[in-house]
Amino acid sequence: MGSGEETERDITSSGLIGRALSLISALLTVFLALILAANLWLVLSRVWLKQPVPSVLGYTPVYVLSGSMEPAFSAGDMILIHAAGQYEPGEVVTFREEGEFITHRIISETKEGFRVQGDANNVMDEEPVAKEAIIGKVVFVLPGVGRLAAFLRSGKGVLILAALVLLAAVLTRRGDRNRKA
Repeated sequence: MGSGEETERDITSSGLIGRALSLISALLTVFLALILAANLWLVLSRVWLKQPVPSVLGYTPVYVLSGSMEPAFSAGDMILIHAAGQYEPGEVVTFREEGEFITHRIISETKEGFRVQGDANNVMDEEPVAKEAIIGKVVFVLPGVGRLAAFLRSGKGVLILAALVLLAAVLTRRGDRNRKA
């Protein structure tokens, strides 16, 4: 009697664990596939469509390269920016200056444009920023993700990500086959 109950519990437990692992594997597959698709879109937008600032659904990921905005965010973080109709003092914006992207806080607005300053800087930037030069305002900060994202957008990173998606798909199928058997 005791061994029969244990066997039944073991089968039920392993069935639940198997289903949970299949669900986790399926979710991981979808997550990795979305990341891979977004990375491919960003790369293709830049290379083939010649978009200097590619975006996904209107949001542009930007890697932070310096500490000029600490403590708000640091080098190695990723920020998501989104274009807005207007910008206000206090908002953190990314703009283009001489081919470079800079992310600083709007301090004030003048006839010539916006006066901006990095939070960690002692003085405002010398030149005002024209509204047309602003790409968007920061809407979300992902600490440390910039380093990972930069790797995933590299050739090696895309290959590793594709391999992980395939591995997760294979494991999901194997789990489904084992459940049916």
